Amino acid sequence: MVRQSVLDRLDEVYRTGAVRRNRGGHLALGGRRDHREEFFDITYGPRRDAVGRVNGVTVIAVETTAYHHTQLLAAEQRVLLEQIARDVPLSEILTGMARAIEELSPDMTVSVLLLDPDGRHPCHGTAPRCPASTTTRSTGSPSATESARAARLPSGRNR
Repeated sequence: MVRQSVLDRLDEVYRTGAVRRNRGGHLALGGRRDHREEFFDITYGPRRDAVGRVNGVTVIAVETTAYHHTQLLAAEQRVLLEQIARDVPLSEILTGMARAIEELSPDMTVSVLLLDPDGRHPCHGTAPRCPASTTTRSTGSPSATESARAARLPSGRNR
């Protein structure tokens, strides 16, 4: 399927007189400073004069960004739950979770801290977009992976 711009759709509807729908259409809005990407369900319909000739196009757009993000979040949640069920290492699960959050919310940087086995000292869990020097400085520990391995649930799974 060839990607069409909004103007291409308008021209097509005006030329053919046929209704066109675009579900989950992805539009970039705003300028350089306030750029954002939104999702819309858009219907383009011909407007006709008294004798039936197309003399314009009516556009109805419903913003569906929140719905789209909910669907993406649910898919990421399923992936994480499958990883937990397969007993994937904690570091991989945490990194996958952090990357999913950062992808869905590009303005956010995610850092996960864990407690060491005695429950008193924070340890680095993951921070995919943070420099290593930042995570070491904030916890005093380069990695919580070893500490997290020592903290076991009764079933023997890592927390």
